[in-house]
Amino acid sequence: MRHTLLQIVQSVLNDLDSDSVNSISDTEESSQVVSIARDVYFTMVDELQLPSNHRIMQPDAAGVGYPNYLKVPDNVKRVDWVRYNCRVDISSEAVYNDITYLAPEEFIYLVTKRNNSDTNVETILDPVTSVPIFVINDKHPDYWTSFDDKYICFDSYGNTVDTELQSAQCMIAVEQTEPWTPSDGFVIPLPDHLQSLYLNEVKSMCFVTLKQVTNEKVEQAASRLRFTLGEQKNRTDNRPKRPNYGRR
Repeated sequence: MRHTLLQIVQSVLNDLDSDSVNSISDTEESSQVVSIARDVYFTMVDELQLPSNHRIMQPDAAGVGYPNYLKVPDNVKRVDWVRYNCRVDISSEAVYNDITYLAPEEFIYLVTKRNNSDTNVETILDPVTSVPIFVINDKHPDYWTSFDDKYICFDSYGNTVDTELQSAQCMIAVEQTEPWTPSDGFVIPLPDHLQSLYLNEVKSMCFVTLKQVTNEKVEQAASRLRFTLGEQKNRTDNRPKRPNYGRR
């Protein structure tokens, strides 16, 4: 069962023997609990790298004038891989190819070796830095990079199919963090099996921060839950855990 932020605050204040509240902003102490709850949430997300925060999605359009760019959606922490529909024409079957990631310095080395006087090479200015990128305009992309974690830059695009790269023809695997909203009805965006751990972690931090003491009962409960959850972050993948030597 998922908790609302108000339920978290009320439960914490009850354990602290503090004044009860009907809203998260009723007292200074309840507001402090909200701040701690937020910090604990983002710490858990970063620490556990929850499978529930991994998804396949489409990037956003980059805007007019940037035919070889697509945009990383909001709240995305990391892009793991990129695939693009390298179809022959708009009526042919979809052919999604892996686009190889290059570090920015490798990408720049690649594109600046091109002859920008060739008829199929365009000079596109990066939307953030205005650095010139020499882009081949008559073939599907082979490589991608990002200079700012905001835009995905490709080395080419096929203008014989589309006048610019299409977000609808691209898929990306990402880790995305759900946004935090400080409101009474905000449901803590963690899987059900992590809710108890989260509540105990918030209580533990509040005892230390607001009361300058530790609560052994809460600490023990949190420790037991962490031990139990160990390898249970993913509720659907029951395969034996093995080292992953694949490209990220």
